[in-house]
Amino acid sequence: MAEFAQIADQHLLHKFLDSPCGTLYFTPEAFEPDEVPLVVRHFDREWEPRLVGHYASLILDLQQWVKSHPTLAALVRIEQLIEVGRDFVARRHYRHYVSTAHYADWDDPVEPPSQLEQMRVTFRKCASTVTNQKERAIVTILARSIIEPNYETFFKEDEGLFVIVEPEIRGEEIDLWVA
Repeated sequence: MAEFAQIADQHLLHKFLDSPCGTLYFTPEAFEPDEVPLVVRHFDREWEPRLVGHYASLILDLQQWVKSHPTLAALVRIEQLIEVGRDFVARRHYRHYVSTAHYADWDDPVEPPSQLEQMRVTFRKCASTVTNQKERAIVTILARSIIEPNYETFFKEDEGLFVIVEPEIRGEEIDLWVA
């Protein structure tokens, strides 16, 4: 299993921003059209390396929950991790300019696609069927990306669905996957 220092050297990572969840880095080729651009989260802050596997498991479980509801899966997907290391995770870096947060912008709102309301209604219907604590946590996490305006959720026109690039996960929610 790779460590952050190895992938940082291999991909010549550039620091993007600090976050309590871990420092974010990107690959220089993130802006080249023929390369797979990466965003790498180094678990070097409040989220310790011991949480990497649990975080990766939670990301997978979020997508599995969406897939278990075919009407929702037709409208949204969770971007999956490309690599999980000892102290980092890597995912595809998307160059999106309009997120769901832009639909609610007071100064310059963008017209949302018709699928936005359909996705939200479908999600609420699916969420009303949860039966246990882990499912409730999944629904809570997804609601922050689906119901609330979010800079990490955007509509991918060529797929005709919304992509949640990075779900907004809180530390206490990862704790459920540690137990």
